[in-house]
Amino acid sequence: MNVILVDEDSLKKWFIDWLFQDRTVHIENIDLSDSPGIPDTNYCCEGTEGWFEFKWIGKKGCKIRAQQTRWFRERAMSCGRAHMIWGTKNEFGAISGEHVWKLEGRLNDRNVYGISTPGLHAGIDRFTWYDALIGERQ
Repeated sequence: MNVILVDEDSLKKWFIDWLFQDRTVHIENIDLSDSPGIPDTNYCCEGTEGWFEFKWIGKKGCKIRAQQTRWFRERAMSCGRAHMIWGTKNEFGAISGEHVWKLEGRLNDRNVYGISTPGLHAGIDRFTWYDALIGERQ
């Protein structure tokens, strides 16, 4: 990965630019303090809509609010697309929404690998990421 990620904002900007390059996409960044469980970003790309929650894992990990875990569980039960995209200064990965509850409120370098979406990590090309997160390429 030839990019310097330093925080959640840089992860979000880089990941969206990287994943959706050369595609028509509508991105809506969400900041609803009255609905704290809703993920950061809603996207619609080529007829597919979904959600990303971005998390930066620092030295002490990062906290996942109970409202977020509940939201992801309810979305998964409704067959909706939602992923938690995590990053550190050296790598990034994705966790499918139905597995977020397994984090037990904390995301750190010890628990993230066992439940990250198989095969999705920094070394995989963006087309594989796109197919896994969004769907088949048009």
